[in-house]
Amino acid sequence: MTIILISLLLCVALPCSAQYTDKDLYQAYLTTDLTLWQEYIDNTPWDNLNNEERTRMLNYQYGFTANTLTKKDDVAKYYLNLFKTRTEASADILSSSTLACYRSAVAAYQIKKGDWRVLSLAHKAFAYSDESVLLDSLNPLALTLKANIDMYCPKAFGGDKERALQYFLRAEHRYRELGLTENNWNYRALQLCIAQCYEKTGQQEQAIRKCQEILKEEPNYDYIRYVYLPILEGSEPEKALHRGAINAHEVMEGMGI
Repeated sequence: MTIILISLLLCVALPCSAQYTDKDLYQAYLTTDLTLWQEYIDNTPWDNLNNEERTRMLNYQYGFTANTLTKKDDVAKYYLNLFKTRTEASADILSSSTLACYRSAVAAYQIKKGDWRVLSLAHKAFAYSDESVLLDSLNPLALTLKANIDMYCPKAFGGDKERALQYFLRAEHRYRELGLTENNWNYRALQLCIAQCYEKTGQQEQAIRKCQEILKEEPNYDYIRYVYLPILEGSEPEKALHRGAINAHEVMEGMGI
């Protein structure tokens, strides 16, 4: 009887973990359709996850929460609060650098949703991003977040697009060095950031070449193929796509701080 019960429990538990593979979630990212991400977050019992699975889940919530900020306030508020709560609950299992990254993102997301504590939250966003790099200067997630803040923060408040580009390139090198490039939405989002940073620093041709390079590696990256690259080349977008979690940090843009 005990063996039967264990088997039944495994049959119930396995679909949740096996159904949402990194490959499938990555392919959903490429098409900018994050329905599968939402299903993964909604249908996977957090309390049943081990530390490794919780760490994985948080990374997808990190991207998905940014995507929800353009949706109805109740939806955005729910997923933002969920991400914040789970981040703090995972303080003991995340690396200190990654924890600081997520705390910085939470503050930035709150600003994007119109939280009136703009100055306080902006200070948190910037302070945590600096802390994340100080704690681990080889963490590609930390380097990417710091770069985004440098890219989107006004120069008067310490932003520096040229410095941002260097952080982005270091992060890309680090992902490759660690072998973390396959089925990794963070890596592809970072590469888009590099192209955007080239564009924002007046290097239009370099931005185009970067997009072409990305498409050689990942021809199914719909946003770059059908929207961003055509715009860079002076054409109309070929498709109307929702950007999804293309860039979890771009919420820094337009913060006005």
